[in-house]
Amino acid sequence: MRLHLYRVEGGYFVCPADAPVPASHAAELTGRAPDMRFLSRDTAGRQFIEEHMRTNGAVVMDERVADIMLAGYPDWIGRTF
Repeated sequence: MRLHLYRVEGGYFVCPADAPVPASHAAELTGRAPDMRFLSRDTAGRQFIEEHMRTNGAVVMDERVADIMLAGYPDWIGRTF
């Protein structure tokens, strides 16, 4: 699953790359490029992330949870934000 990650107040908002940004964050993210693009299959939290995409359409993670879910993903490890 292709995903977009955006920095938001309080953490990170992750949503599917192939769908519009969910209404809950559309106003805040309209016109913004994602801070990171990634594939769920390349993350430690693949099952958690994909389940949230299917049931909720998106997920908001704080720094601690994002570190666990994205562990080992090169762009997360080397991020500059």
